[in-house]
Parts: sequence; C-alpha cells; structure tokens
Amino acid sequence: MKQVKIFNILMVFILHLAPTFGFTAYAIDKSSDNIASYADLSRFEEPLELAARFMSGGCEEVPDGFEGIYEIRCYSNDDEIKPWEKVREEVGYIFYDFNGDSINELAIGTNVVPYPNSPRKTMILALYAMSNGKPELLLSGTSRRSWYYQDNGWFYMTGAESAARVISGQYSYINDILNCEHFWFSSLNADGYHEYYHSYSDTLDQNAAVKLNYTMDDYNLNDENNIDQSICLELIPFSDLRPIIAEHDDGGKIRFTALQTLKDFKIIDLCDVVYSDGKINVTEKERLSMVLESGQSISLYMPFLGDGPEYAISFTDSLGKIIKMTVSLSGMDGSIILNQYNW
Repeated sequence: MKQVKIFNILMVFILHLAPTFGFTAYAIDKSSDNIASYADLSRFEEPLELAARFMSGGCEEVPDGFEGIYEIRCYSNDDEIKPWEKVREEVGYIFYDFNGDSINELAIGTNVVPYPNSPRKTMILALYAMSNGKPELLLSGTSRRSWYYQDNGWFYMTGAESAARVISGQYSYINDILNCEHFWFSSLNADGYHEYYHSYSDTLDQNAAVKLNYTMDDYNLNDENNIDQSICLELIPFSDLRPIIAEHDDGGKIRFTALQTLKDFKIIDLCDVVYSDGKINVTEKERLSMVLESGQSISLYMPFLGDGPEYAISFTDSLGKIIKMTVSLSGMDGSIILNQYNW
C-alpha cells in the first residue's frame, strides 16, 4: 500500500475557496501532442457530446456529473459568469489508463492552481469508465468534493461540507472500483472547537474513526502534501469539439473563424421560431455552404432586428455529429453568442 504522510492535522478547505470555487481555471495549452484515438472517441461519444452540448448552451438543466463545470462558469474569482467559449477553453478531456488494465477511461477536468505558489494540477470534474459496453460515471468533482489524480491508480479528494466540517481522502482505483484508503474529517465539539478524525472508509461516523490531535495548520500541510503528489494531465480542450469563433466585424457584419477545418460549414437563416418544452422549433433556410479551412474567416452581414434568434450556423464536429448553433447578441455586453439548439 502507498505510504501516506499522516500528520496531526486538518484544514478548513473553504480557505481555498472564494467563496465557492476559489482557484482559477486556466486555458488549456493547445500545443499538447495529446490526440484522441478514434476508438476512444467512439466509446465515450455520449458523455463527450453531452459535455460539449452543455458547454454550448444546449442544456436546460445541469446534466448529472457536470456540476463542477457549472461552478467554473458561474463562480469564477471575478464574480462574473464566463461565456461558454471561455469555459470550453478551460475545460478539457483526456483518455487515460488510470488503473493499469490497458483500457483507457475518460476524464473531464480543468487545470488549476489549487493553493498559492502551487504548480498547476488537473482537477477532475468527471471520470467515466466502460461498464457493460456503456460509459459509466465513476465520480464527479465540485467545490465540495474536488478530485485529483496522484498517478499509479491513486486519487485524492479534498472538500468541505460546511464551515464546520472539512473532508479529504485518498482512494485507490482497483478492478474498476474506487476504494477509500484514508479519510479525514472535522467536527465541532461542545465548546465549538474543531475536532479531527481519521478513518479507513468514506464515513463521517465518529464512532468508526480515530480522533486525532490535529491543528488546522497541520491539516493544511497534509492537504497540500497530497495535492502536491497529484499530476497535471494533458487535456484536450472542449473548444476542439466546437471549433468556431464568432465576433463583430465592420459594417454590421459577423466574422466567423474556424479553429479547425470545417468541411460543411453552413450559414442558416431562421424563421417561424417557436419554443416548446425547452427546445427550439424553427424553419431553416440555408444561406451559404462552404469549406472553412483552419484559421480562415468569413464575414457576413447579419442585422439583428428582433429579440429571438434569426441566424444559425451548422458544421460537423470531430465525433461526426452535426452541430447547429444559433447566432445572437449578448444582453450583457453585446458580444456574439453561439448556443447549440439541436440534440
């Protein structure tokens, strides 16, 4: 079993959170040589497309397991809701053999600086493995339970359930099961002071744990020690699945720029727009169809005359799915917003 430094410790994890998601997510380095295989893309197509659709404004509710992605968008350090385009640059995915069985799992995550002066680490927001031929969600990360990978099949979780109760744990991933090996948590005693406990199972039951002579500083040290053992994964940004940027151009035009070659890029005029059960029913009229090469831009005149969507774009993503996105103006700053409307 991996040796763990167990100090007389426990930290208040919310010191790392401001107020709910305090660390900054960074744009993923697109110079990475990590390229997804077609087999992995095919196996995990369902959660990948769902995540990409969610990060394209195409979901009425937060899908199960993606609460951490929602927090990144809504609880950034500058207290502003991030545009989905920025979220897609900061959240990525990787196919990685986490348990050494030569079969890749799918991790969705973001690269963060978890505490001051720390190198960047990958916070795992969702982890999927294949089960009976289908992707199964193994864990999801949020501000209350943030997950990191420590290599060699070991994961570390750190979080807080309240100001009075912090939690952290180290887990092994063996035979497709996450096993809790060490678990630390705090509680308040009758005098209102923190007491700290250690257990070998993921439980808050004080009777099943050992009371420790911990201080808050000690716990911070233990927490940072475990996070230091985690690694930064070579994520592929989700912008690769929605490789188009829309911006204002001169003369009332909208400029579309491809981040990858789009062989069937289309501009669509919309009419008879009807909203029903959270979906858009429209009549589409194709205005333009072309190959938009990587780095190439095209500008078209698109006056916005009403409140509803009047234009859309269409293209096929790298998973082979036809993606349709409305083109509209932000009510906050007037920037161009692309929201997926087909699913």
